[in-house]
Amino acid sequence: MREREADRDGTIAVTKVPTADNLADLFTKSLARDPFTKLRSFVLNILVKGILAPIPRARRAASKGI
Repeated sequence: MREREADRDGTIAVTKVPTADNLADLFTKSLARDPFTKLRSFVLNILVKGILAPIPRARRAASKGI
């Protein structure tokens, strides 16, 4: 109910997101090849850019005592 009130009083603006740009559709719908590929690439690029300094396997294993 709070969302509707916030929308009415202008605190937030609710807009429709087209399927072509909606990341949630990647995880909740069966998509055709083109939208799937576009959204998959977008998500993977975000994840790759989000990793600041990956730890090499050898160092990771050494730090765990393996």
